[in-house]
Amino acid sequence: MAVKTSQNPKSVPVVCLYGNAPEPLAVQVICLAGRSNRELSGLVYWDRGDSVVAMPLSNELSDRPMTVVRMPVGSTVWGKCWYRILVMIKLTHAVLKMKPEVVHAWNFDMMVCACVLKLLSVGKIRYIAVLQDTSQWMRRWWSRPFQRWVYGMAEAVWAMSNSFIEEFLHKDKLVSVDKPCLFLPNVPPRSRFADVRRRNERGSLVVGCIGLLRGEQGLATLVDAVARARLQGCDIQIQFSGKGQLVDRIRALAEDHAFIRYSGPYGHEDLPELYNKVDLLYAVYDNTEDKKIHLAYRFCEAVNCGIPIICSRGSHMGTLAEHKGVGFATGLGSTDELCELLVRLFHCRELIEDAGGRSRLFKEQFCFENYESSILRSIANAIPPVSG
Repeated sequence: MAVKTSQNPKSVPVVCLYGNAPEPLAVQVICLAGRSNRELSGLVYWDRGDSVVAMPLSNELSDRPMTVVRMPVGSTVWGKCWYRILVMIKLTHAVLKMKPEVVHAWNFDMMVCACVLKLLSVGKIRYIAVLQDTSQWMRRWWSRPFQRWVYGMAEAVWAMSNSFIEEFLHKDKLVSVDKPCLFLPNVPPRSRFADVRRRNERGSLVVGCIGLLRGEQGLATLVDAVARARLQGCDIQIQFSGKGQLVDRIRALAEDHAFIRYSGPYGHEDLPELYNKVDLLYAVYDNTEDKKIHLAYRFCEAVNCGIPIICSRGSHMGTLAEHKGVGFATGLGSTDELCELLVRLFHCRELIEDAGGRSRLFKEQFCFENYESSILRSIANAIPPVSG
């Protein structure tokens, strides 16, 4: 239950509050705020130990002031609740010590923590709510009053998907119409994937699943579809990389099937090399409302790399993939349809080339630099006015 502080100055104007080691987009926001005329940008986050969703810390944050709360997740329901309460207390204390003007809090539990910070500081600390994912409980009627209070305490909301704003925040009336809502997709900096050259070996086809590994139904469909395609003489392989709830299942599949590989967890800096090794990306998860409306890292990174992506038909990503021509959509759980698509792509590589080429046309729309001014403006607008 250790708390570790590094390079912690007396006061840090902008602090990122994260319930894990921050993912690439949060890292870019922290670095951007640090480069702006706000002198320093810090980080307070929860190190979850050996949790299946624990992320490695990016090297880009090595010079950032930060406080790390190291605490396990817990193995039982009561244990998880107890540890989360302790974590929230320690995170709150750590942020108060850094004396920020603005906190950007990523996902709902950190938003609640930020609300407590605002109350304890008597409004001297302002907070920005960052919505990365939604959960099933968040669509229930009984949760809406509390969510309205949490979002109401925020100066602004940053949402990772346009559909989060329209199909969740506005549809469920969780934010007022005058609440500033910034669409901030999971986009990388322009230079991150500039040197990626999609794998192009005609004798085989590699489908990549890179990132947080989740979605039991999507996983089963992919494995079954590839197995069927291989029976038709198509040398198709699956490359898994990352962490997540399905890691143990994937490890077992990799031991049982020669066409499945699992390279383990990776750091942010490893991503370009991983994308160099695949022909296609697969982003079909499950039938939850969140997966219907979210916009994953995998999609934005695929566009940057010029790698076509397979998404679930009817989802926000599936609609984008088909509308922009940067990928393909299949029915969730439809093994026959996915197998037919993979066989067609194996024999007709021009389809992959065409979709990859179209991805390059939209690359600028999915670069972090396009959102920098909006992020800095949102932070500046959240800064408390000088009294007196």
